[in-house]
Amino acid sequence: MNRPSSTTALVLAGRLEPRTIESLDARRLLRRFAPPLVFALLVLGAWQLYVVLAAVSESVLPSPVEVARALINDRGTLAPSAWTTLSEILIGYGVAIVVGVALALAGAAGSLLMPFYPAYPLVGQVFVLMAFVAVVLGTLGNIIGALIASLMMGVAESLGIQFVGADSGLIVVFAMLLLTLAVRPSGLFGGRNR
Repeated sequence: MNRPSSTTALVLAGRLEPRTIESLDARRLLRRFAPPLVFALLVLGAWQLYVVLAAVSESVLPSPVEVARALINDRGTLAPSAWTTLSEILIGYGVAIVVGVALALAGAAGSLLMPFYPAYPLVGQVFVLMAFVAVVLGTLGNIIGALIASLMMGVAESLGIQFVGADSGLIVVFAMLLLTLAVRPSGLFGGRNR
């Protein structure tokens, strides 16, 4: 069962008026945000004091007052630049997330391979080569084509191992790649060659 807060209990008991709650919330907000604001004002004051007392050139380190004045006076010019900067930051974060997920998946795949393969620097080379073949067979840039090509490669490799021999799975896949590139150089799902 949820127990009411002490402030709510005092209001329900009639000991506090609702206006007192607003002042308590204001005090709580003040306690929470006052230290960072005071610190920011101290840093800005120290910056201004340093620029004035050390007579630092404005081109080297402008004072906070000059920065604020430039932001206010040039806001029409700075707004499109700020939007561009924000979009570039968001694109950078997106790329970082995609690369991070890809590296995490590669690390997970590597840790899953270790119980079955000996550890040496080129342990995943066969898998990278098979992925390359799937992309080339299914036409570069065509995700559905790569998926269908990888399924065809899996079936061809299994049939090659079954009917030709244990070491012939990769040979069958590469023969399939060579035949496809000889007939359709742009891949199975590519457009016409010009």
